[in-house]
Amino acid sequence: MAASSSQIRADAPVYLLFGDSRVLRERALCEIVAARLSPEDRDTSITRLRGAEVTAEALRQETTSLSLLSPQRLVIIEDAEDLPADVQEQMAKAFPSLAPTVALVLLTGPGQGRQPPLREGLVKALEKAKGQAIACSPGGKKQVAPALVREAAREGKRLHPQTAQ
Repeated sequence: MAASSSQIRADAPVYLLFGDSRVLRERALCEIVAARLSPEDRDTSITRLRGAEVTAEALRQETTSLSLLSPQRLVIIEDAEDLPADVQEQMAKAFPSLAPTVALVLLTGPGQGRQPPLREGLVKALEKAKGQAIACSPGGKKQVAPALVREAAREGKRLHPQTAQ
């Protein structure tokens, strides 16, 4: 179900970024934004909402309306684990009717085990809609050293794997 942020698909209609690392969730979000929107469209094509404040009607309006200013739109729901149950159910039903130029991004903290903290029906609907779930957790001890080496490379530096241990 989960992919790493380096495997982000630019054509997914829905993204679910979940896990205990806010930094990794924000980094994956930046990759989605870069893949979906041109730099000049980013100021006018992103709508950010808070999960606890989203209503079914607001969600419908945001995900079915087209942008007048750019060819693509991103609707980002932060703290999606706070979405009311009825909104999660409506969202699951709405995935097939998303405007083709709109992508929905759900940001959540960690759930139980390696699962996102959302209703099972919503997660299944995301999979059925060809959405993408991305686990944003640093992983166990064995994954820390390779992650440090990758982060150094990302910053243009070189960190020897033995040093990262």
